[in-house]
Amino acid sequence: MPKLMIIDDAVSLTKYYAGIARQIGFDVDIVNDSEEALSRCVACAPDVVILDIIMPGKDGFEVLEELQSLPSPPPIIVISGYGDSCLRFAAVGSRMHSRELAAVMRKPLRKADLEDALLRAVGKPSRSELAC
Repeated sequence: MPKLMIIDDAVSLTKYYAGIARQIGFDVDIVNDSEEALSRCVACAPDVVILDIIMPGKDGFEVLEELQSLPSPPPIIVISGYGDSCLRFAAVGSRMHSRELAAVMRKPLRKADLEDALLRAVGKPSRSELAC
């Protein structure tokens, strides 16, 4: 069973994302405090991470940099409800560190889009690919 870590301060959204992930076979760990993200990621060793960009304390850009500095960083799906400029900045920053993001998604997330991104991130065919 692939492991997903969700890093987002919005508790209701993390529960929603976790429910979707569990329906498609993921084991889920939720981190609502960005200050705990790196240590929890090291301890959990997730197969994929969903990371919100705008959070209190340590923001998603800082967490992204920390996660991508790990010896074997997991695929990361970056999400934000604060506009495309945040998402573009995260994608460009990742490329500058020679890392690609698994996906960049704008909130609110559609269930099918999140399912597809999660499945692709762990190397499984997405539901839309199976439907063709």
